[in-house]
Amino acid sequence: MRRVSLPAWEADFRKLKLAWSALSLAQQFALAAVVVLGCGMTFLGAWVGNRIENGVVQNTAAGAALYINSFVGPHVRELSTQSRLLPQSVEALDKLLKDSPLGSKVLGIKVWLPDGSIVYSNKPELIGRSYPLSPGLKRAVNGAIVGEYNDLDDEENELERALGVPLLEIYSPIRALSSGQLVAVAEFYEEASYLGRAVRRARLQTWYVVALVTMAMLSVLFAIVRRGSRTIHSQQQALHDRIGELSNLLSQNEMLRRRIDDILRRSVDTNDLLLRRVGSELHDGPAQLISLGLLRLDTLRQAPGADAKGDAAENFERIRSALNESLTEIRNISAGLALPELEVVTTADAIRMAVRSHEKRYGVTARCDVTDLPDVTTALKACVYRVTQEGLNNGFRHAGGAGQAVSACEVDGKLQVQIADAGPGFDVEAALKRARGLGLIGIRDRVAALGGTLDIESELGKGTRLTMRFEIAKHSACSARDSV
Repeated sequence: MRRVSLPAWEADFRKLKLAWSALSLAQQFALAAVVVLGCGMTFLGAWVGNRIENGVVQNTAAGAALYINSFVGPHVRELSTQSRLLPQSVEALDKLLKDSPLGSKVLGIKVWLPDGSIVYSNKPELIGRSYPLSPGLKRAVNGAIVGEYNDLDDEENELERALGVPLLEIYSPIRALSSGQLVAVAEFYEEASYLGRAVRRARLQTWYVVALVTMAMLSVLFAIVRRGSRTIHSQQQALHDRIGELSNLLSQNEMLRRRIDDILRRSVDTNDLLLRRVGSELHDGPAQLISLGLLRLDTLRQAPGADAKGDAAENFERIRSALNESLTEIRNISAGLALPELEVVTTADAIRMAVRSHEKRYGVTARCDVTDLPDVTTALKACVYRVTQEGLNNGFRHAGGAGQAVSACEVDGKLQVQIADAGPGFDVEAALKRARGLGLIGIRDRVAALGGTLDIESELGKGTRLTMRFEIAKHSACSARDSV
């Protein structure tokens, strides 16, 4: 037969599944918990780290915005009434970046109008240019202070990207003092190496805390699951031991059942042997004595002369008739008790012998339909012979032998024998309740003793049918010889 090779992934999956099944419950939990909690805590650590970074950046941006607005705000509030800064304001801002402490903190500055145009920058070439509003600038136009750490991807940040150092980009809205209306947005850049170190330190601390919490959770859960796993393992072991004990008990019960079956078979054989001995004793003992008595009477009857009185002859005749009748009855009894030699005949011949014996004994005719049957044990043949004999006797007593028939065949591995008659029938349940030891009860017990079943079917005016069934495999002559 051609073997179908599995795909590589399926073979690997089966190996992994077998390896997983070989692990204990605690080990499976440990691996699953490491994966699940590891992924969950990694996500949580990343989220907390981002929140910390955003918080540090925003707090730093807010403080820097207040500081810088105090320098820049007075020079750009004139934009509330015009779209350009006056030259003196531009000069003041340039001087502020060169000569004041602000210049040492700020690497670059832009002043935006709400429409996205630059009205001032420390890079003069940017003044007058317009750019699309970036997300941070849009939020600042709406009145929020925005801080972005080293996020220089916007088009207007080309010069700042060229510096090659981490920068903190801050958008600070500038409002008119009287109306509070937004007049411009100041964007400035701080060198943020210190901020990067602070953020990295905060992230590292966050990961330390997350790792410690994860390990603590894993340890506690693993301890609980390990304890439960040990309990389950001990219960499984105990259950396995109990199952082993039950299996042993079942084996012992089966052995005892076989021994009981053997004992029942031997008891049947013993009963048949006893009946055979009783029949032999009746035949060889009382029957022989009665025969001798009859001979003696014949001699006595012939001894008197012709003048013997008629009463004496009449008495002799009565004695002789009674003895003859007794002899006949004893012989019939012995013939009914003694079994033929069933060891040397087939199952089918045993059934036919029971039918012929009944016909000879009662002078009736019974139809016999028996197919070829498998050879069974002597005990079963004796049981079938006796039940057939008793069923025919009952049919003769209650039905006068009308329509008597016997059939036997093999059906689904079972030996099935039926004894039927066309008599008046009877109420089966009532008959079984009235029965005491012999008759139907005796037949049923004899069949049950060999593990068979007996079905009794009868209706008033429709005759009676007895059906017995036996498992052939349990009573095969070959298996019986093998067991011996």
